[in-house]
Amino acid sequence: MNKPILIGAMIAALGAILVIALMAFKPATITATVVLKNECDFASSVFVLENQRTKDIHKFRREVAEFSVLRNTPMKLVFAPKYKDAEYFGKEFRVKHHQVITADCTSNSWSLIFAD
Repeated sequence: MNKPILIGAMIAALGAILVIALMAFKPATITATVVLKNECDFASSVFVLENQRTKDIHKFRREVAEFSVLRNTPMKLVFAPKYKDAEYFGKEFRVKHHQVITADCTSNSWSLIFAD
């Protein structure tokens, strides 16, 4: 076999292997359904989910947020951006297809921010 043809065939085979590997290991996009269990005195509408990579915000409707996202993306429960004078310190979690998260205000998980 001719050397240039052999090298070309090897490069084509390596390219095919690379394409298959990228398809097999690409993170899966899922439709996440996150249910909010609200144990705070605040209305559920003050909470949103924040994507910790992109900072995208996902709102709850009747305590349920549904959105497309890469599986295992880090998310955090926070107060909606319009509440600039308050902060909720939710724990970061990795998003799954379906999960329940709890807003718990009994500890020091939230605060008011006082400007000078």
